[in-house]
Amino acid sequence: MKKIRLYRDRLVCALAALMLAFPPAMDAQAARRKRGKRPKPSPVTSVKALREAVNGAIRRECKRTVRLGIHIRSASARETLFSHHGAVKRIPASNMKLLTTAAALAYLGPDYTYPTDVYTHGKIEGGRLKGDIYLKGYGDPSLVQERVRELAYQVRLKGIREISGDLVADDSFFEKEPRLKWRQARKKKESRLKWRETRKRENSVKAYLAPNGALSVNFSVVTVQVTPGARAGVPARVQLIPPSETVGLKNTLKTVSKGRRPFIRVSRTSKDGKDWFNVSGKIGVRSRIWRSNVTISDPARFAAGTFAAFLRREGVRLKGKVREGVTPEEAELVVRQNSRSLGVIVRGLNKHSNNMIAEQILKTIGAEVIGLPGSTEKGLRAVQNLLTHLGISPTSFELADGSGLSRQNRISPQAMVALLEGVHDDFRIWPEYIASLAVVGVDGTIRKRLRRSSAARRIRAKTGLLAGVQSLSGYAAAANGETLAFSIITNGRGCRTKNLMNRISVAMTKFDRPLPPGLGKSLRPARRMLSRPMPRPARRDQWRRRGRARLEESEPGGAVR
Repeated sequence: MKKIRLYRDRLVCALAALMLAFPPAMDAQAARRKRGKRPKPSPVTSVKALREAVNGAIRRECKRTVRLGIHIRSASARETLFSHHGAVKRIPASNMKLLTTAAALAYLGPDYTYPTDVYTHGKIEGGRLKGDIYLKGYGDPSLVQERVRELAYQVRLKGIREISGDLVADDSFFEKEPRLKWRQARKKKESRLKWRETRKRENSVKAYLAPNGALSVNFSVVTVQVTPGARAGVPARVQLIPPSETVGLKNTLKTVSKGRRPFIRVSRTSKDGKDWFNVSGKIGVRSRIWRSNVTISDPARFAAGTFAAFLRREGVRLKGKVREGVTPEEAELVVRQNSRSLGVIVRGLNKHSNNMIAEQILKTIGAEVIGLPGSTEKGLRAVQNLLTHLGISPTSFELADGSGLSRQNRISPQAMVALLEGVHDDFRIWPEYIASLAVVGVDGTIRKRLRRSSAARRIRAKTGLLAGVQSLSGYAAAANGETLAFSIITNGRGCRTKNLMNRISVAMTKFDRPLPPGLGKSLRPARRMLSRPMPRPARRDQWRRRGRARLEESEPGGAVR
């Protein structure tokens, strides 16, 4: 018994020593949580504090700052808050779309619409058109297959059942860009760069390099949809959406066993006025439906071919062929369809950075402001006139296109902020302009950034991305109610650019300096509204992810808190 008690006492002492040496797991977890808590960022209560915050972000995220440009200005107080190489011109990438959309809203107006017309040249007797039918475009960048089908349906409602002539695609509203030959391009470095960029676009099937024209459908891309066969060894099913009589399909895609990963290759060749899409590779028998958007070579021919396909579906027989031409002056208007307003179209442009829409709008500006036919050169002249009207020096920018794909574009962050501030002052276009920008943490190209930070919903901006180029320009709502216009452009790989932009964004939204009595009083309602909580989209919309009908809520208002 004495030995048992001795062993028991020794065991108790050993356990006590272990407890003292190693705290319980719960205490260790609590200690880790305490150590892991991030300190709250210090308040930005002055211009000096803001500059220190931005400089601190630069020191932390950048090794080289020579190719970094930042400019921040208060549009409410008319005061420059921070500038780092702000007057140096840099490649802006897709931030060029901010210039294009500002000029479009200023020159065309937010209520501007694009017509697409159908004309006939000949007599209609007994449901038969004895002549040609013309499809004329005026640069509508939002013309999609559903609207083309509606045009075909309207033609049928006019009593036309047969067309004895041809279907003519008219895209003369825009000037066709002349091809620059290599011998001409060798003379200047800028011409060589333009030649390489043009050649890359012409040979590529990537959707972001889609061609543009006065008559374009579905953003000048075809959706290739692949469905695996019923069993291994049989051909897979491939569809081209939308249907068009000027595109063809060559399918050598095979269905393989379920364990194989899909490998699909799509290429394009043009022959006899028709685009042929070659789809090859392998897809698993249980794979999901695969889709990819690929470009076409001739927008006008593709649009007319789509219109011809829908005419046949509506029971209108086309006896002639599809070709390109110009609508005669004596032709009669049969159907006209107007697009949505420009104020709505620019939202899709800036939020999702659609290059094709930007180039269409730029040429439309040239056609309406300078004169027909619209061209890139004329559109750039109009944009330059707007910038100089805003007091921006012509030496602070160089314009090459409307989308930012070209590396010949140059603009300083200071000039970009001056543009943003100028649009902010024009109430006629300001609401549509700011509504077109992506919202941090909510939508567009910055929907995944800073979702849980103070910057969520308080930054509206446009992103830009090319190889070695990143940019972010737009507006920030400061904590004291001020509206800040900013531009961040990096050319090179000296910074962790995304982290840098996030830190600067948070610093701007936390900016809470004392204001002069007059300005402070006018901004007091804005400050009060900014303190009101807003819903988090992920929590608000969580019922959608369940895939079931929304019925009774277990907690009133729980989905929107």
